[in-house]
Amino acid sequence: MRASPMTEGMHGRRLTAAQYDVWLGRRLGAPGAAHHVAALVEIAGPVDAGRLADAVRAAVVEAGLHAAVRETRDGPRLVPPPDGPEVPVVDLRDEADPDAAARAWTEAERSAPAGPLAQAVLRTAGDRCLWYQRYDPVLLDCHAVPPLERRAARIYTALTEGTPAPPSPFPAPADVLAEEDAYRDSPDRTRDREHWTTLFADRPGRVGVGSGRVGGGGGTCSGDRGTVRCRAGDGAGRRRGGVPGAARRGA
Repeated sequence: MRASPMTEGMHGRRLTAAQYDVWLGRRLGAPGAAHHVAALVEIAGPVDAGRLADAVRAAVVEAGLHAAVRETRDGPRLVPPPDGPEVPVVDLRDEADPDAAARAWTEAERSAPAGPLAQAVLRTAGDRCLWYQRYDPVLLDCHAVPPLERRAARIYTALTEGTPAPPSPFPAPADVLAEEDAYRDSPDRTRDREHWTTLFADRPGRVGVGSGRVGGGGGTCSGDRGTVRCRAGDGAGRRRGGVPGAARRGA
């Protein structure tokens, strides 16, 4: 597993263009801009909950998601906290109704003041766990949740088998920013800008960010609940979710 790419000092790193758009929408109070992304994956089978939490933690760090947006004199920056991401294991097996207790736990977490990231493994039975996830959309959108889940599954498999995890599929944030910088200074950007400014020439001008407090509705954007079925010794099994009736192989 490679180290976290968030190694740019106390001032953090600047946002990508897409991240900046989400942050700006939040500052301007755009409808839905204050929402968070949440997902719940049910894992059926003999799973080591502590090992799963370790795999989730490693995947989050690899993807550069362990960070919070801080406003600085140089604009918004993603700054990693001094401590690693917390992924608690919550054992609900002694509850009268573990499934109801899990639902109550997730609803309470979703209703709590939102931080940039929340992860937890809920143990509801000896052969069933729930992986709860919540993200600031500046860090991650709904489309990026499945790749992160697949990466956590691969890390879990490696931890179970005592082998190195495959190389991370996530690009380092510094590489993404470098690619954006190269595009910004390229003829492609000039050509693209001319196309879009001509196409939308009759639209209102640019909008800046004022110094006053801007309101905006909050909420949580929840994806489908998925189910992963594991056999003894499996690092992951079949995951159902997303497109109804679809199934794809976790690894």
